[in-house]
Amino acid sequence: MIRIAVVLLSLIAVVSIALVFRPRDPEPKPDGRESTQVTEQEQDSTPVVDQVPNNRGPDVADAYTGDVHPMLSGQGPLELTAHWSPIGTGREQLERQVPESIYAVFRDLTVDVPRRTYTARDFSPLLPAEFEDVGQMWSIELDRVAPFLTQFHSNPSMRAVSRGRRSGPDGAFGVLRAQSPTHFDLVFRWHAEFQLGINMWYTPAYFTGRMVINRQSRSIEHFHVEIPPENTLNVHLTVIAAFDGVSPPDVNREIRHGDEVVTARDIVHVDRMELTDGTQFPEDRQWTDQITLTQARADLKKTFYKFLEIDWVPFTEALARAETSGKPILAAVSWGGLDDQSC
Repeated sequence: MIRIAVVLLSLIAVVSIALVFRPRDPEPKPDGRESTQVTEQEQDSTPVVDQVPNNRGPDVADAYTGDVHPMLSGQGPLELTAHWSPIGTGREQLERQVPESIYAVFRDLTVDVPRRTYTARDFSPLLPAEFEDVGQMWSIELDRVAPFLTQFHSNPSMRAVSRGRRSGPDGAFGVLRAQSPTHFDLVFRWHAEFQLGINMWYTPAYFTGRMVINRQSRSIEHFHVEIPPENTLNVHLTVIAAFDGVSPPDVNREIRHGDEVVTARDIVHVDRMELTDGTQFPEDRQWTDQITLTQARADLKKTFYKFLEIDWVPFTEALARAETSGKPILAAVSWGGLDDQSC
């Protein structure tokens, strides 16, 4: 049976009304702001979120958990440089919804540690326990990924907890994209977010990366991790303010039982958020067995999102397929991506 679904990932115009966090009034809340009541269970605890589980299958093994992976036994210290561009202007215009001092926290972000040196012990948990066939996938321990992200900000989280939306699935996975008698090419996808303050979160769509390993010298020849610069929108911004009915809404205090929680958010583009060893991927490398980079990234994406198992059909082909199969068309319209954490 052919299942047909069409997603129009178009950026539809949205009229956003400017908002400054203020005490509750009887008027309907403008676009871009949501209000919820904090339950007793949520008081003084990690925010409770309705989270999408990842789609890890039984064939996805655990990554290496030892000290130094045999394939990195020849690896010496490797310095990574962090680059982080400013946020762009989003469609919800967060800068008009929150006070300047709050927006400045997002606008003025810079890397915490521009350069840091890593060892074979740091990189080893990113590898599979044993190398097998091309297409092999593995799950990376989240607490072994987080230290890399502290180059950007001191408070990364591998579990999405930002309020006001249904968070995408947690996880960090790798896939063996290609191999030859002399090299391996590994591709990664990590989900993470950064808590910038008590009630402020910066959530990248995802981190994608590559590592090329020289099998003869047992060392890394190329490494980089970045958020997808080609995505029109690739970072989600969240701000919440607590309002107790008496004092003005406050972004900088803990949420208590009975508070009204007012949420503002935006989705923006960031040109560059990258960790790199300064080398270029060896495009002219000859591989004896490989899958395309597009296929590797699609396989990683499916490990996060079960809905990608649906037989998605390009809009231009949908009508003909529907007529041939006798099945209806389901069209979903969104102004953000459904297959990453930016929406």
